[in-house]
Amino acid sequence: MEQFLKLLETKYSLNELQKIATVLDKKYRFSIFFDGWFVLNEVVFIPANIDVSEYKSRFKFNDVFNEIIMRYGKTESIIKYYLTKNFINNNNEVCMFEFPVLNSRADFVRINGVSHAYEIKTEIDNLDRLKTQLFDYLTVFEYVTVVTHSKHLEKVKKIVPRRVGIMIYVFDEGGINFEEVREAASNNNYKKHAQLNTLNSCDLKYIIRSMLEYDVPAYKDERYRLVSAKCNKESLNFAFKEAIKNSRQKKWEHIKGNFDMLKPIEIQAAFSEWY
Repeated sequence: MEQFLKLLETKYSLNELQKIATVLDKKYRFSIFFDGWFVLNEVVFIPANIDVSEYKSRFKFNDVFNEIIMRYGKTESIIKYYLTKNFINNNNEVCMFEFPVLNSRADFVRINGVSHAYEIKTEIDNLDRLKTQLFDYLTVFEYVTVVTHSKHLEKVKKIVPRRVGIMIYVFDEGGINFEEVREAASNNNYKKHAQLNTLNSCDLKYIIRSMLEYDVPAYKDERYRLVSAKCNKESLNFAFKEAIKNSRQKKWEHIKGNFDMLKPIEIQAAFSEWY
């Protein structure tokens, strides 16, 4: 594989390889139906006038995707992998990806007694939606942190509220290290109904059956009204954390149990597709 990557470096500039890695990251699918060699041939081999057949017999396509993306990429999936690696051995904690919050999706979320949302802004991202995203997260989570590249640091400082934490990531020979610029402060401005609106019908069922100890209504809107009526802001915040931790526990345990066997670019997909 190293020899193949060296060949690519003779065919493409580092800037071109970064763009290729970004395209491959967007196109990669964690599925038995995904024709990875077709995509690699189209994006990597044909433009460089390299015969793909030799490499198809030597490598698995997901290894090629992973090596190119992890070596040359600057994408969000790389940051998510190293965040996961940072927290994978923590006890009494559940992490998750792309958690829907109002009109946004939190890139990475941790539940470990408190709720903590992370928004990732890579060096190839823009900051256009950051203010709106943080507003959404602060209506639901107790702690919020922006993870960004030093390129964006000064702009991020001007955009984010004081209680939002800031971390920067730094590439080194071992991958990525994170440096805390500002610790996230506790946020008590989360909203009861915003938290309720993130819960699905099964989450509401869990709260009603396991925490409120009521008979569970058949329909989601009835479950919603019952939980809303029986929980104040503080008790709903506790129930919200317990419910989403419960519903994502098996997915996170799957990642923890298979972390060393999964390709870094497959971590989020493996979480999403595990039942």
